[in-house]
Amino acid sequence: MNVLTTAALGLAVFTGTLATGTAPALAEKHALIVSINEYAKDPWKLRGAVNDGKNIERLLRGPLGYRPDQIKELFDQAATRDAILSNFRSWLIDATKPGDEVFFYFSGHGYQQPDTNGDEEDGLDETLVAADAEPDGKGGVRNMIIDDEMELLLDALKDRKVTVVIDSCHSGTISRGAFNEIEGARSLPLIPEIDRPQPISSRALALHRAETTFVAQVPGRMVWTAVAPYQKALEESRSNPVAGVFTTRFVRGIIDKKADANGDGIVTNAELYAYVQKESDVYCKSLQACQAGLTPTLEAPTAQLPLPVTGGEALDAAPSASPSAGPATTPLSEPTLPPASLQNTATALLANDNQGGVQVEVLPSGPIRVGQAVRFRVTSQVEGSLVLLDANAAGELIQLFPNEHSQAQNRSNRIYANRPLTVPDSTYGFEFTASEPAGQGKLIALVLQDPIDLSVQVSQHRDLNPVAKPVDYMAQIAERLRRPWTQGATTRMTRWSMTSMTYTITR
Repeated sequence: MNVLTTAALGLAVFTGTLATGTAPALAEKHALIVSINEYAKDPWKLRGAVNDGKNIERLLRGPLGYRPDQIKELFDQAATRDAILSNFRSWLIDATKPGDEVFFYFSGHGYQQPDTNGDEEDGLDETLVAADAEPDGKGGVRNMIIDDEMELLLDALKDRKVTVVIDSCHSGTISRGAFNEIEGARSLPLIPEIDRPQPISSRALALHRAETTFVAQVPGRMVWTAVAPYQKALEESRSNPVAGVFTTRFVRGIIDKKADANGDGIVTNAELYAYVQKESDVYCKSLQACQAGLTPTLEAPTAQLPLPVTGGEALDAAPSASPSAGPATTPLSEPTLPPASLQNTATALLANDNQGGVQVEVLPSGPIRVGQAVRFRVTSQVEGSLVLLDANAAGELIQLFPNEHSQAQNRSNRIYANRPLTVPDSTYGFEFTASEPAGQGKLIALVLQDPIDLSVQVSQHRDLNPVAKPVDYMAQIAERLRRPWTQGATTRMTRWSMTSMTYTITR
């Protein structure tokens, strides 16, 4: 049987700012940056939001290719509710056309208020707190912008390529008392006249933690948020200058290419997402008071995950499903990549730490000759579910494990700590044989410590044949692995490990 042949991950290339679609030749770019330190009430004031806005401007004018006249800023007292809404309409909606790129950024306080139209399962609308927000004397806050309003504005940007980045949090009163207050949190501090008096039910809390982002992801729209629901976005209060934890890493990941996990000189959306999640988690663990975690989120069509953040053209791939909506539809077609591009795309999509100490080997070791029988051995220091992939020199991707033979023997896809798993083993009744073309391939092993359901993805590819639409397949796996884990006491990153190794086939 031929193995060491793998299916090409079709890399969708990207035109413009962090969002996909094929833009016309004369597509324009418009950005609106809203950053607020100076709130009307002293206890609400922040220190790093405006620095974040300036860093986002630097990012836009640098790698993302915006001209100064394509960027509008509303800082501090200029960022009233009316000013934010009117500039959104005039600058991002009325002044753009289908095919244009739109970028909206907000850094400041976020909050919650009781839902008024019944569209929130947890009974709460999320809000952006404008500079002129203040207690309304009735237990609430006036001059906030609720998520329903933002949805209507964003819906008016149909057929644009839209990126939304929110560096605030929307935990508000629902997390009040669950964790200690923390310095530099971008959620309104406890103020008696606006704090919610009634207790929060465990069901409402669970529904809130399971929500996705401030606004929904739809085709053509990417939504980045600094934290998951129930968490608090933070400023690095001891840094100079003070700035937001998330925005600092978001900008650094692109400008300094800190997010380039596979070292190919290109930062993809998947790599940036992995980087901001990892670095935010590291920062949180350095603070005793950061008990709720810091887990950035990204809502985007799966086809955008392998795209470079700074430019390119998208493939005709399917949008991702929302976490509750089931699997995404598959794309109509994917072009075949050169083998090296396939392998880089695979490692960029699935970039992650190897916290489980996973090792993968080809047996026998050393260069492999065409016609030679080979096996694969995976060892892990932790127990979990194993997915083993082969991106070969033919530009194909094959799911080596789990496969139909292990399934026929009623084996699960479990790998146990320090117990090597070999594919194929003696019970398979056949061997894998290296085949043409000669060249380099890459094995990729994923070990999932948390019980993540990948059955929709892996069950379709147990036949050891090349995956027909590898970009969509890999992107769906990546999207599922990067969702925040909400099943424990606190929200956190999902626990999984990734490692890869390069092998060579010779004649």
